[in-house]
Amino acid sequence: MFRKITPLLFFIFILAGRSHAQVPFFKLFQVDKERNGIRVQKLIRDDKGFIWLGTSEGLYKFNGIEFSKITTEFVRDSSVTALFEDSHRKIWVGFRSGKIATIENNEVKLFVPAGKLPKTSIHAFLEDKDSRVWISTNGEGVFRYSNGKLDNISSKDGLSDDYTYDLALTADSAIWIGTDQGISICKMKEGKCEFKNLTTADGLPDNIVRVLLPDGNDNMWIGMQDKGICNYHQKEKTFVVPEALANWNYGQVNCLVKTENNLWIGTENDGIVDFSIGNRESVRHFVSGENVKLSKINDLLEDGEYNIWIADNNQFVRSSGEQFNFMANNESNVMVENEEHEKMEQFHFIHTLLKDHFGNLWFTPDQGLVKLSLDAGSHEQLKKFKIIPGKDLVDITALYEDRYGYLWIGTMGRGIYRMNILTGSFIKLRGDSSTEKASILSIAGNDDDLWFAGLEGIKRFRIENGETDRVSIHAIELNDIQNFGRNYVYSIFIDSRRRVWFGTDDEGLIVYDKGKFTSYTTADGLRSNVIYSVTEDPTGNIWFSTLKAGIYMFDGKTFVNYSAGEGLSDLNVYSIASDQYGNITIVNKHGIDVLDPATGLFSYYDRSVGIEEINADLNSITKDKDHTIWIGCEAGIIRIRPSAMKKIRQPQTVLNSAAIFMEQVDHLHQNRFSYDENNLTFSYNGLWFSDPEKVFYQYKLEGYNNTWISSRDRSITYPKLSPGKYTFIVRSSLNSRFSHAQEARYSFVITPPFWQLWWFKTIIALIGVAALRLYVSNRERRIKHLDQLQKEKIEFQFETLRNQVNPHFLFNSFNTLISIIEESPKVAVEYVERLSEFFRNIVMYREKDVITLKEEIELLDTYFFLQKKRYGQNLEMKMEVPEEIKNTRFVPPLTLQLLMENAVKHNSVSKETPLLVEIFLNRHGKLVIKNNTNRKITKEESSGMGLQNIISRFKLLSDRTVEIKSTDEYFEVSIPLLKEE
Repeated sequence: MFRKITPLLFFIFILAGRSHAQVPFFKLFQVDKERNGIRVQKLIRDDKGFIWLGTSEGLYKFNGIEFSKITTEFVRDSSVTALFEDSHRKIWVGFRSGKIATIENNEVKLFVPAGKLPKTSIHAFLEDKDSRVWISTNGEGVFRYSNGKLDNISSKDGLSDDYTYDLALTADSAIWIGTDQGISICKMKEGKCEFKNLTTADGLPDNIVRVLLPDGNDNMWIGMQDKGICNYHQKEKTFVVPEALANWNYGQVNCLVKTENNLWIGTENDGIVDFSIGNRESVRHFVSGENVKLSKINDLLEDGEYNIWIADNNQFVRSSGEQFNFMANNESNVMVENEEHEKMEQFHFIHTLLKDHFGNLWFTPDQGLVKLSLDAGSHEQLKKFKIIPGKDLVDITALYEDRYGYLWIGTMGRGIYRMNILTGSFIKLRGDSSTEKASILSIAGNDDDLWFAGLEGIKRFRIENGETDRVSIHAIELNDIQNFGRNYVYSIFIDSRRRVWFGTDDEGLIVYDKGKFTSYTTADGLRSNVIYSVTEDPTGNIWFSTLKAGIYMFDGKTFVNYSAGEGLSDLNVYSIASDQYGNITIVNKHGIDVLDPATGLFSYYDRSVGIEEINADLNSITKDKDHTIWIGCEAGIIRIRPSAMKKIRQPQTVLNSAAIFMEQVDHLHQNRFSYDENNLTFSYNGLWFSDPEKVFYQYKLEGYNNTWISSRDRSITYPKLSPGKYTFIVRSSLNSRFSHAQEARYSFVITPPFWQLWWFKTIIALIGVAALRLYVSNRERRIKHLDQLQKEKIEFQFETLRNQVNPHFLFNSFNTLISIIEESPKVAVEYVERLSEFFRNIVMYREKDVITLKEEIELLDTYFFLQKKRYGQNLEMKMEVPEEIKNTRFVPPLTLQLLMENAVKHNSVSKETPLLVEIFLNRHGKLVIKNNTNRKITKEESSGMGLQNIISRFKLLSDRTVEIKSTDEYFEVSIPLLKEE
């Protein structure tokens, strides 16, 4: 039953005063399995979302699943030292040799402009507001590319030094250049560059400036060789070193990336420094993790999913960044010292947590109480408390801070304690006999009112002398509590309207408002009476979790359920919490889901961020005043920072390529093909770097098939397309819901052959007219054979009607076969056998005018089996035909199959709109085929030949007519049954 958090950076707490850190998840990727020792040196994320890696062995493109090597054979030294994408989506690649390449529309070219070319290593690229490209070099100053010409700017032109590193653009269009002699700021005037140089004489801590990063507020973060980090304030014209980074001892700064709240700093030989920006500055230092040793950080990149990617010399690493951090327990290794310093004790499985108003995090590992606090040096420190003297231990299951700043502690079987947070002194509450040995699962309060809930039900008390350690409580009678007040109560939640909500074991959701209890159960539409956790979103809606029924939103009138069909990954939800953006954090045994109610989108955080089978306790969740969410579980504590992931992200759908007979075409510009260029393959991606294996796809080719086809594949081939206009559409999602999925489209035309063009048809028409005149001239001769011809005409009409009965579902059958052939080969074999049987019967019956009703029903059963594989439980058939008439009555072949096909063709068949086809005899002895009506929003084109064919055939075979009834609720066709003559 024990769960675990998989690879994390584990820290060991050996003394109560020893520093501790919350750490993100790290995952290692192998760039090239055939090449060892590749150094990853530069990273960028392009406009489509792909990650590009500049390495010691050339350029790679990464889609989350595989690395594609980009050919740069025209460069002898393929070590990439700079990467950049300009506003025209052109990729610039700088090499150690000084060579430059560009990539546009998947075409790689050597950059050979007019003017002097660099001969030393390229360090950085930058595009200014006039679309000029700037290039920094190792010893040749900077180059500026404009209007097809490359100009060199060096120390002779006022640049502080020819050894240049990073480039940055400010809001006033100034170009900042980091050099070996400080910072050079270039402003263009009349086509010339005027420099202002900043050095240590101006307050810059270090003259060797390696990294420049605008902070979004017209200020500049500066990374230096020896002095770490500083920030240049534009208005004050001053350099400011953050206090937390004043004593920098991490060596040279190689790269910076700014997230929502933090500045990640990559160093030359000492891993990553994570600096928390804001009123409460703090520093974390990452040098190692499970299978990861962080040392020389060449570059950092934040992707669109809030992950941080790390180019760590010979490693390529993904981090969960600010989203998720862990205080982890590595089983026997994680320990803290108890208050008396008597012995070392292990802690694990966090039952409950609380963030107090002092900023301390209180949590309760097995039979213990631990405080995590920050000292003056921004180090996190642990201290353990024992609330029962001697060797007796107790499980603590509930924590609450009252308005006086005291901590209330609920236990299993030992009642309630109150603790002075500042002094650490405890008292046991003895004001009511029912609390002496109570098992408390939840505590909440409002002003001097206290609510306790647990195995003995609900109790309400009033605090007296709350501002002192000598507090006392007295019970408040609850007259309307009824039976549910004596059952198990898992949680208490007091909302913004001071209503008190209770999650119970089998009495549903209970609310106490204005002195009255109201309960909501399965009788009110809930699917479960077991309620675990309750929260409130910023708009005042109440959310609660259940056993086996997912979560609910309650607006005071209506309950809205979110379960597996809406994308919830697990129906058993242990805890929920709402953040300031309205998103709902949902904790289950597998991990954490985050729901955006406005869109219905889910994000999933499990093994992709290092969480696997977390085994969290009920209601082991808390929020602090900074809106950070803390979750306790078996392996430690998870911290979620909603501000680091404000928007629920979804996969970014990208059409990678289009190919004709496996030869790629320029799909960005070419969209017209000849009739024999009709075998098209589309390759696509739903970019989701956190966990690419989670991505689902749907695609369709409008003009060929308007039905969405679901798949996990990332390519599809359409062979032998007919001339016409087509649009290929693909979309991706993290689950089977695609309502808000991003789409990629490609429209193209396949032109017809000459014999289908108007001029050719005109010639044929003229020939036809001539033939018609010849026919008319011979008409008199043919009148002699009128009787014989009339007979032949009737026979021909009958034959024609019979030949019109052809299967319309061949394409859908093949698509269904494709979708199941990899998942279930046995089912695929059965499907092919039944399909073969169907066509064999068609061939066998085509020469017959009528067949027995039994044979027709067997043919219909085969057709229904094929359609059932496509639509599943959404298509049903109910047949009530007496056995005694099946062998004695006849019908034209394929009559029932055509009517079944019509029902499927003209109605929507889905989970929301199932289709039922009924077959029975009416009182007049006719066979009735009836289906419910689910009209499609977009009607499919129909010639009407199917029904007309049936009517015509019965006219030829019987004097009894076919009857058709159509209403908004059903469509019904009654056909006469023929007797053998």
